[in-house]
Amino acid sequence: MKKLKIAQIAPYWLDVPPKDYGAVEKLVSVITEELVRRGHDVTLFATASSESKAKIISPVESKLVSLIEHYNDSNYNDINFYVNAYVYSHSDEFDVIHSHASYFPFFLCDMVKTPTVHTLHYQLPRPRELENEIYKKYRHLNFISISDEFRSHFDLNYISTVYNGLDPNIYTFSEKGGDGLLWLGRAKKFKGELGAIEVAEKTGEKLQLAMSVRKDAEEYVDKEIKPHLNEMIKLATNVKLEDVVNYYRDAKAFVFPLEWKEPFGLVMIEAMACGTPVIAYDRGSVSEIVVDGETGYIVDPKEGTDGFVKAIKKLNGMTEERYLAMRRKCRERVEENFTIERMVDRYEQVYEKALGISKK
Repeated sequence: MKKLKIAQIAPYWLDVPPKDYGAVEKLVSVITEELVRRGHDVTLFATASSESKAKIISPVESKLVSLIEHYNDSNYNDINFYVNAYVYSHSDEFDVIHSHASYFPFFLCDMVKTPTVHTLHYQLPRPRELENEIYKKYRHLNFISISDEFRSHFDLNYISTVYNGLDPNIYTFSEKGGDGLLWLGRAKKFKGELGAIEVAEKTGEKLQLAMSVRKDAEEYVDKEIKPHLNEMIKLATNVKLEDVVNYYRDAKAFVFPLEWKEPFGLVMIEAMACGTPVIAYDRGSVSEIVVDGETGYIVDPKEGTDGFVKAIKKLNGMTEERYLAMRRKCRERVEENFTIERMVDRYEQVYEKALGISKK
């Protein structure tokens, strides 16, 4: 396709790529690097300590960013509004703007000629009703869903679905796996960590929790998670990427008893890329990612954690040959559907579509 001048707007707080957990920032990084590799002229709007082969512009100095404690901090909103105002004051320098920054750029999009596409990484509707009203007001903008199921949550102008992708060279395949369960994610009840603990306690399986714990979640972890820890249930916090990959590779199964409609669930494809089957509630995007009986098991939420116990019994009852075949299927599904290359192919199509829309 024609080589484009593209602005990528990251949420302005964590580095791109993130030093530990940060799913959106991780995706912004891989999209940006692949676009540069393909010859596009990419400018990444992200923190000053971010790293990229693209041109990085950091409108806010690091000492101000360090004031942000969590996503609900007013400093986060103020800084992100400032960053987006800066981007749109330079909009004529780009062919297309790709925002991963929630609603912060909405107010500016109709004021410029350069089209914007908005990838929605966060669940809708939002907990704050005013935020939902903002989405309704600007529903005509160009939105990208990261799963088809996501579109049922909110009536917006979705111009495409683009599944998230990863680099299979980083999430390396392990044919044999390990002997325990894994849960990985941000410390937040709806992500299913308490359910994972319940599954481990019911089955007697080892459980490794690999958890990103931000300041606003420390009390929750101390009160709700740590009392369950013992020789069988262990916790690692804010782990580095190389450790994350090892956790995936060394697990027998990844358990994901999520309590919300997961928009995509990057952790599922990361686990599968390493060969580890996923056991998850049938919520959100799960059925678009996991093939029941082939790359793991999809559990009816009505069964509760007993459904996970049944799935783990099935895994434990498999012959070694059948279990290893399931691990290979996990890897194959990621390579066929959820790679960086496939994701960016779709984003290039989205950019062309947005440019066509803007010319009408």
